[in-house]
Amino acid sequence: MSPLLLLMLPCLAAPVVGQQAVLEPIEGIVATDLQDGATAYECAGEKRRDADIVLNPMLVRTRSGTVLSHIGLYLRDVNDGEMGPLILSIDGKATRLIIPTDYMKMEVSGTTVIAIATIETNRRLMQRIASAQAVEAEYRAGKSSLKASLSPDDKDRFRRIVDLEGRGSLPPAALLGGGKVEKQVLTGEPPEGSSQPELLKTSRVGPHYPAEALMRHRNGRVVLLIHILKDGTIASLRPLEVTPIGIGFSKASMDAVRRWRYKPALQDGQPVENDFKVVVDFSVSSSSPPR
Repeated sequence: MSPLLLLMLPCLAAPVVGQQAVLEPIEGIVATDLQDGATAYECAGEKRRDADIVLNPMLVRTRSGTVLSHIGLYLRDVNDGEMGPLILSIDGKATRLIIPTDYMKMEVSGTTVIAIATIETNRRLMQRIASAQAVEAEYRAGKSSLKASLSPDDKDRFRRIVDLEGRGSLPPAALLGGGKVEKQVLTGEPPEGSSQPELLKTSRVGPHYPAEALMRHRNGRVVLLIHILKDGTIASLRPLEVTPIGIGFSKASMDAVRRWRYKPALQDGQPVENDFKVVVDFSVSSSSPPR
């Protein structure tokens, strides 16, 4: 996750006729310019990491200026597999939310895998959560069964985002010195005196295209972190990012890559163990070689 930059975001007060609008600060709001030209607004501060389900309210202003309500969703220990819905119980009344998988990603921290998605919703649902006495979240799919209760601080985040939307126009992050999401660099230049491992082409086995993804004509991308030993074999590997999840791209890429062999990395001319990122692209229309 990109680091959050705490900003003082002004809002537009109702202007007096013939005068310019007066800017007033809004404390505790983070603004980030996204790659597609949209701007995301959310509450500042660290997100919870002690719950199996974490909900993060946010507003997204599109390039055209439309403001949309979203909920960032974090699911602990949900790996690549069949995805189910998210069930919210708001003061005892159940609401079913479909989790979109098109841009879903996985974040790996130690042995913990967190599935991350963004659910487009509406201001009415955000208001219900913000004003509720009790909000329970439940997720069930395959072997996963997760539950969590929203804390008073969680509900306060929703209240602040609802209030933010009610203030009117949202200023661009760049105008206020806001953050910007840059394209991730997957592999950098090796340190001086060392080299990157090189894949032995004779060992490269292409991944099988997952049947469900092929049937649905879905493309995908998997970023793997592999640990290469001095002899060029792969000791371990794990997914860092899978887009989309839920239709087998993770397993297919790992099954293929663990069979690969490398010319090991060198440090001052000597073989060394090395962690290396591999990108495996899946395309229905073409077969793109892993990088």
